Amino acid sequence: MKQLKHILFIALKDLKLFATDRMALSFFIIFPFLFVVIFNFMMGDVGSEDERLELHLATQEAEGGLSHQIIGAIETRDDSQLKPGEPKIVWLKDYDQAHQAVEDKEIAGFLAFPSDFTEGVMMGSGAQLEVAADAEAINTRAALYGLARAIASGVGSQYVAANATIELLIEQGLITPGDTAEIEQVIQQRANS
Repeated sequence: MKQLKHILFIALKDLKLFATDRMALSFFIIFPFLFVVIFNFMMGDVGSEDERLELHLATQEAEGGLSHQIIGAIETRDDSQLKPGEPKIVWLKDYDQAHQAVEDKEIAGFLAFPSDFTEGVMMGSGAQLEVAADAEAINTRAALYGLARAIASGVGSQYVAANATIELLIEQGLITPGDTAEIEQVIQQRANS
């Protein structure tokens, strides 16, 4: 207990000395605010808003094609709804203007659907998606190739599921092999689900 009193007396003595020393008192009050101002000035740009990755898509296909449905489904309509890290998807309506924008370095690149995309998917022959990107835009090119693979995978799985459904319906006698109206109806139901 005696040691605790000694500690208390020493602390009070140091506090009295500190209170009488104007220079120490001014440093005690001013330096915390000064540090905040200096670090705020030095680190002003650190942690500022990150630029969101923008991925542009275009199609050469006529209105109503499958590519229009795909782009319409993934196009970003409201930036505020995007989660951190999600890219903004922009639909470029004119393919030639999109190419010109890449050449003029207005955009880093875009993913394009060919004019026969729907036909290629429906016939099972596939379709080649085109990535047009500036040579220096390596990250954008990689992101566009990743998006192209994701789209191809999704479309491929829908195609396989639709064909499997049609084969099962034909096998069970619920639809006839040549009845294209019934088959198209099944495909539309699969596409909407």
